[in-house]
Amino acid sequence: MADVFISHSSQDATAAALVCRRLEAAGIRCWIAPRDVPSAGDYAKAIMEGLSGTRLLLLLLSEGSNKSAQVRREVEQASGLGIPLLPARLDPVDASPALRFFVAAAQWIDLFPDLNGRIPVLADVITRLLAGKNTRPDTPGVPWHGTIRTFVSWAVVAAVAILWLVLLQQRLTPLLPLRAVHLLIAASPALTLLPVAAIVLGAIALNYQAERRRRGLWRLRALFTTSSNAGRSRTAAAGVLLIGLAIATSAAPPVVSIGLEQSRLPPPGTDYDVVYANGGQILKRQEASHYEVSLNPGLLPLEGRYTLTIQLREYETDDGLEFGTVYFDRRLNRPALLGEAERADASGSYAITGNRAEFAGKRRILSTFAYYPRRTPHGNVISVSFTYEGYPAVVRTHDIDVQRWPDR
Repeated sequence: MADVFISHSSQDATAAALVCRRLEAAGIRCWIAPRDVPSAGDYAKAIMEGLSGTRLLLLLLSEGSNKSAQVRREVEQASGLGIPLLPARLDPVDASPALRFFVAAAQWIDLFPDLNGRIPVLADVITRLLAGKNTRPDTPGVPWHGTIRTFVSWAVVAAVAILWLVLLQQRLTPLLPLRAVHLLIAASPALTLLPVAAIVLGAIALNYQAERRRRGLWRLRALFTTSSNAGRSRTAAAGVLLIGLAIATSAAPPVVSIGLEQSRLPPPGTDYDVVYANGGQILKRQEASHYEVSLNPGLLPLEGRYTLTIQLREYETDDGLEFGTVYFDRRLNRPALLGEAERADASGSYAITGNRAEFAGKRRILSTFAYYPRRTPHGNVISVSFTYEGYPAVVRTHDIDVQRWPDR
């Protein structure tokens, strides 16, 4: 009497023989054709005798067994005899309509993509079944797990593609929100669409390498798995890639930065234009230090309207600050600046507009401040707003602490 009847397609004879040997080495008695069919004996009679003397039918499910009429008959007979059925998939395939009725309520186990690595799990499941124990905790290969693997695999692929687009957006067009990624794609399809296509096709190619089957490649069910060394390597590589992209996106350079420089304003020279110099004689001026506003519109600024607003808050208060000397990068077109700028001594703010040529590359604005010497300025903030077209502005603020000025 055998413990297990192994039902398989002749196309899977090598895999079935390996499973049989490993199960018998684990102490599980197996019946398998053609080994256990007597020479010159009645094949159908031998099959029936094998089934009637077994405690469990192990169905090795594959494309071959889906098409095999003999396998279907064996499953039907086992069902008629009340023999429990354990489907084990050699390939990532679903049961054919002819077998689905018999296997729909059965627990499943997957033996792919690493047959050798999964046979010990199969032996443990069979041992528990023969002992009448619940096997669900030890059978991760139930059918819906294939759907979960597909979902997780595509989620990882999508995450890599999205992080890549976010990284490009931060480096190339940081003033654009991710929802306007179509503008980035239109501006540089080679840097956007081609890498995303390569990510998707690479995932499908790796899945094919694991399964060696063309059918169902899009499901990516064998892409990330811990049942084989290759699968564990792919899973680890995907994790490292995701972490690396996440770190790269979090380390993106700021679009606007404001800082106190412990040095005097440089001479205007060829780099800067003096757009405002406070002529108040009684004011205490910032002399040995200055504030620097740096703009980073990205490596691929788009055509369109850029607007920069620099505002000093609070302004024109008894104990507040005023603009001292203000330098603008000379590449910021002065006529465009003067066309829409308010005088700093009238409003405490500058509004600058320009096109791609004026804002291409990093730009800097330098400024000192002044205050009434008998007052103690506090609560003053420089606010910088930088925007492209009608998209949300990037806003940065910086507290102005006169106590940190070296000439205080």
